[in-house]
Amino acid sequence: MKLNGSKKHKKTAPPAEHVSEPADEAADALAEDAADGTAEEPVPETAEEPAGADEVLSEPAGEAAAGTHTAAAPARRRPRIALIAALSVAAVIAAGAAAGVAYVNRVDTIFPNVSVDGLDIGGLTLSQTAERLSENGYGDYTGKRVSVELPLDHLLTVSAEDVCTETPVSDIALMAWDSCRSGGAVGDALTYLRCSLGGMELESGAAMTVDRDAVQAAVDSAAEEVRLAMLDSELIIGEDSIQVIKGAQGMDIDTGAVTDMIVDALEAGNYTTLDYHAEIQPSTELDLEGIYSSLYAEASDAYYDRETNTVVPETVGVSFDVDAARQRWNDARYGDQVTIPLELTEPAVRAAELEALLFRDELSTKTTSLAGSSSNRVNNVRRASESINGIILMPGEEFSYNPTLGQRTRENGYLLAGAYSGGQTVQEYGGGICQVSSTLYYCALYANLKITSRTCHMFPVGYLPPGLDATVSWGGPEFKFVNDREYPIRIDAAVDDSGKSVTVSLWGTDVDGSYVEVTSDTWYTYDPTYTSVRTGYKAQTYRNVYDRDGNLLSRSSEATSTYNYHKEDIAYPVATPAPVNEDFPTDVAVPDIVSPSGGAEPIAVVSTLPLTPPVPAAPEYPVSEAPAATVPVEETPVYVPPAPAEEAPVISQPAEPSYPAPDVPLTDPAGIYAPASPGGQW
Repeated sequence: MKLNGSKKHKKTAPPAEHVSEPADEAADALAEDAADGTAEEPVPETAEEPAGADEVLSEPAGEAAAGTHTAAAPARRRPRIALIAALSVAAVIAAGAAAGVAYVNRVDTIFPNVSVDGLDIGGLTLSQTAERLSENGYGDYTGKRVSVELPLDHLLTVSAEDVCTETPVSDIALMAWDSCRSGGAVGDALTYLRCSLGGMELESGAAMTVDRDAVQAAVDSAAEEVRLAMLDSELIIGEDSIQVIKGAQGMDIDTGAVTDMIVDALEAGNYTTLDYHAEIQPSTELDLEGIYSSLYAEASDAYYDRETNTVVPETVGVSFDVDAARQRWNDARYGDQVTIPLELTEPAVRAAELEALLFRDELSTKTTSLAGSSSNRVNNVRRASESINGIILMPGEEFSYNPTLGQRTRENGYLLAGAYSGGQTVQEYGGGICQVSSTLYYCALYANLKITSRTCHMFPVGYLPPGLDATVSWGGPEFKFVNDREYPIRIDAAVDDSGKSVTVSLWGTDVDGSYVEVTSDTWYTYDPTYTSVRTGYKAQTYRNVYDRDGNLLSRSSEATSTYNYHKEDIAYPVATPAPVNEDFPTDVAVPDIVSPSGGAEPIAVVSTLPLTPPVPAAPEYPVSEAPAATVPVEETPVYVPPAPAEEAPVISQPAEPSYPAPDVPLTDPAGIYAPASPGGQW
């Protein structure tokens, strides 16, 4: 800081701030004292003195009193009077000066009429001076910057906040204080008088410092970026155009000159955008065909990658007219920037849009009960649910239940549970998995998906209405369906242990708000021999598709399902036993008949009628002593009554079980069509 080019003054510590007297009052005091000291002039030696003055001073008192008079006093006495007058004036001036010096010494403000860079700070205390400096932008570089336009539309911007430092406003105020005070009381008083009469102009330009090294580093970095961009491909590919400088294979940027431009602008407070022209080196002809080959791209939609479970971004189609680009190039001058417009083809599906649509809507959901299931069966249902949970089906992809689950073995986590096999209830590994396939079939129907393979159970199930089940077995039958929607679908499946149920849901994208309702017709089936005996029933299901407003769009036959009753639940007719004739005894013993050879042969009983006449007992002879048989033994004929005529059996038909009539939809078969069996329900 300098004071009108004068030499620097010794700094003095400022006094503690207090309420100061007006500056003009001090100036007036000094001016008044000076005026008083110069107004009284010395008495000239030729001036006539008053009569009798010397007598009063030299005559004895007695003579004066006697009224005697003498001649005038000698002339040598006059200088003494002038000296006394001069000393009196000097005393007055000294007293005034001392008063002025004392006053200035008490002043705790910047002297009057003092300014910094044209900003008036006279009469302000140190803190007030610092505050005024801050209010006028000293030390604040917020938003102040200098920019330089480099080639390839690269704009280098340097912020004053990053590279400039400035003496704090408190230091500037203190330097202004020191400029008013030289260290001596009299000198300060004279400076005060001088400021009061003519003012003092101070400059603070030396207070700001620019970090040149920081500016140079910013310039070097920007210049390197431009060089690399030029050497890399000699062109810049923007969002909708190609920009290339004709004939440029490189360029020289004088970083020192650019740095000087920025530093000078900062020091001068010229916060603006500067132009810089670099030297461009000529290059060979532009290879437009090569650029076209490397740049050309077909447009492609964003899509879902099932393997990575991510959305692959879209690709914008890029092309340009090679002939038109060559014409632009030929018309340009060396050093000109040539702009080649690109022809862009936007994809139909963008990643952001697809991510917002994927698995957004619940297409269908169904919960079926596991009440009454054994722990092994629940384990198998859970294992099957885990196998299909999270499966993603892309549009057009087919789902197959058996390959997804794999073979049901103990090694694969399945346990023994009841299952249907060959019309019987048996224990098999994986018993119960058909409940998951049936629940999934239900969801596929209501999501309006294409069913490609489905088989109903042999016997009714209790967890779904007729016609909505799907049985599976390793090796067949199989359950399959196809995702014929526009977007991928996801299968969610889980077992709720607390609620004893399994839930399957299908998630995808509902593009039109259409929905499905399934209706069915049911009727009984009868034994071909006993035509009045019911052996099961059939169900015909229909798929009804409606639009979002409830208007029927289509109705189609879905499937015909046949269910058999268990044998123990079929009411076949029972024959009535024939009556018994109580007049004939049934406990008559039949004797042995003695043969002519002496042996006994049994005779089969063919009737319950008594024998007439009775057969006498044969005499017992020792075999060795038996006489020769000279008289033949008379055989007694055996009476065989005729067989009674065969009567037709009497048929007794038991009461029919309480199955619903065929014309009543079978909506709740639990406990009606599926009697309890050792293996549970499937």
